Order: sequence, then structure tokens, then C-alpha cells
Amino acid sequence: MMHKMIDAKELLGTIASLLSIVGFAFYMPKMFSGQTKPHAFSWFVWSFTAIIVFATQVAGGAGPGAWLFAVEILGCSTVFCWALAYGEKGYTSSDWIALTLALLSLVSWITTKTLMPSVILITLVEVFGFFPTFRKSFDKPFEESAVVYALSPPKCLISLFAIEHYALTTTLYPIAIIILNTGFVTMLWIRRRQKQRIA
Repeated sequence: MMHKMIDAKELLGTIASLLSIVGFAFYMPKMFSGQTKPHAFSWFVWSFTAIIVFATQVAGGAGPGAWLFAVEILGCSTVFCWALAYGEKGYTSSDWIALTLALLSLVSWITTKTLMPSVILITLVEVFGFFPTFRKSFDKPFEESAVVYALSPPKCLISLFAIEHYALTTTLYPIAIIILNTGFVTMLWIRRRQKQRIA
């Protein structure tokens, strides 16, 4: 029975990871062609959080539930490198503030020795890191691909079911990702409709 349960967890972890790969497979060609212009600040932060969350989940016993974030490390890092050279260049003061808050939260995370405060801080880093992309996409909704963000809630939900040891330390971050990306995709859909109506 236990063997079957472990196999099921591994299957779910694999499916979540494949959804992440599919999301990046849709996103990157549009990014390379210039149709999508990622904000480097967000992807810089997301690259770091993917590394940290992967390590935290492994330490917390997440098992296959952590596999998704191994894929996210590679995908987010690739997008960040491209965005730095060819992505969104209209950095605003609020973008810099959000980046500063994210980095301050990262510094706090480094100095925090206990697991639960670390997870809360890294979730805050994710929230602050999302702001530049949210702000940019509110103004330019057609310069972001919705697919990679729309796939984020289902893949994180699947990864939650793939977790072997449930605790707030292994579930808080994926839940936050589900909420943030659902809100972002909803905003993107509304803003595109508004822009089309004006045009």
C-alpha cells in the first residue's frame, strides 16, 4: 500500500514538473521573438525563490512535491538572463522599491535560522517580486503571455498533492503561488478586454 502511495506521489510530481515545462515552452518562443517582454526584476527574484523553496521543501520532506521547483530554477533563470538584455526596460520607482523590499526580505531570510519564519519571508519575497510584472502588465497586457501564469495554479495544486509530509512549511509557498497567479491571469484577461474595447 505504501509503495503504491509513493508511486502516486511520484506521478503527481512528474505531472506538475511537465506542466511547468509546457508553460515555459509556450512562453520562451514568444519571449525570443519579442512578442512577450518579461520584467527582469520579477524573474530575478523568482529565480532565487525557486532555489530557496526547492531547498526548503527538500529539507521539509516534500519529496516529489519539490520536483516542480527544480524545473522552475532552470526556467526562471533562463527567462531572467533574456529579460536582462531584451525584456522590459521601463523600470519605475515602484519597481525599484518592490525589488528592494524583495532583497531585504531575502537578507532577513538568510539571517533567520528557523524554518517557519523562513518560509513566510520567502513567500513575501515572491509577492514583492511579482509587483513589477503586475504593474507592467496592467499597462501593457499584450506584452505578457498568459499561458505560463495560467498553468501555475494547476501545477502548484498538483505539487501540493505530491507532497509526502504536509506542514505549513511545505504548503504555504505553493498556496501563495496559486493565489498570485490566479489573480494575475484574471487581471490580464480584464485589461486585454478593456484595451480591445477602447481600440
